[in-house]
Amino acid sequence: MRKRLSSEHAHGNHGFRLLGAALTVCALASPHPAGLGTVAGQILGPDGTVVEGARVTLQESDGRRPRTTETNAQGNFSFSKLLAGLYDVRAYSQSRSSDWQKNVLVEAGRQTTITLRLRTQKPAPSKLPPSLAQP
Repeated sequence: MRKRLSSEHAHGNHGFRLLGAALTVCALASPHPAGLGTVAGQILGPDGTVVEGARVTLQESDGRRPRTTETNAQGNFSFSKLLAGLYDVRAYSQSRSSDWQKNVLVEAGRQTTITLRLRTQKPAPSKLPPSLAQP
């Protein structure tokens, strides 16, 4: 004699399978894969205007694994798929650069946003010939 399972019992595991599949699809669609994060931001000039085409360098805080990218028309940049940890970031454009922003924390599944400002370039000191130097 075969025992017939109720419809609810026979298909009860279907709900768990569908839930598992939905969670898998959500995890795959996440902009931050498990264990990875993003550093994004904007580069500003000395006058506060956005800088298009600035080169941005990111490296681990111990100087390893440098990466570079360029800013878009709005001065924005992004580094994705970074392992969680501490990073240093700096920007360059023409003869100007920003200071290093040190120990930028990247956390798994999160985006860290920073703003870097390019410094005004100081003119190089001129050297006067000894005959023109004042005593």
